[in-house]
Amino acid sequence: LESWILKPMTRKPVDRYYDTLYCIARLIESGVTTVVHHQTPVSPNYGEMVSGILRAYHDGGIRVAFALGIKNQNDVVYSDNQNFLDSLPRSLSERVGKYRAEARVSEDEYFELFTNLHKEYGTDSRIKMLHGPGGFQWCSEELLKRIKQSAIENHTGIHMHLLETVFQRMYALETFGKTAVEYM
Repeated sequence: LESWILKPMTRKPVDRYYDTLYCIARLIESGVTTVVHHQTPVSPNYGEMVSGILRAYHDGGIRVAFALGIKNQNDVVYSDNQNFLDSLPRSLSERVGKYRAEARVSEDEYFELFTNLHKEYGTDSRIKMLHGPGGFQWCSEELLKRIKQSAIENHTGIHMHLLETVFQRMYALETFGKTAVEYM
């Protein structure tokens, strides 16, 4: 998982609307009519990208629980990002740093985007907007609390990945002195 997360650094950009429509067609062909989609920021145009994906779900006629993703820490390794970047050769550090900057959305931008999308798609019975913190290791405690409060206020849910790798288990035990489930 950890190495897969940085894969977008090497991918060519595609039109998210048509890419999602293609995926929807494949899903329907296989008999799938409902999906959970967890989208994390992978480009500087997060709002535009997400809008294209949601339009595709609307036009494609499939039901989706769409988790708008965010993370605000440990997005390269499970420790201080800058210390890790400083340990890399300069060219690689610059490349990863550029990717991180482009693939980030501020908390204020995130909550504004979520609110706007929730209003826009709140009446669409096939699209359910969810908050999508990437994982406990990628979100500060303050961000997780803010997400919980927003979910309560907007009468929606939260979709989050938990304990996908041994590294995440180790991070929870070392950082919090308890398991990820106990921490959450």
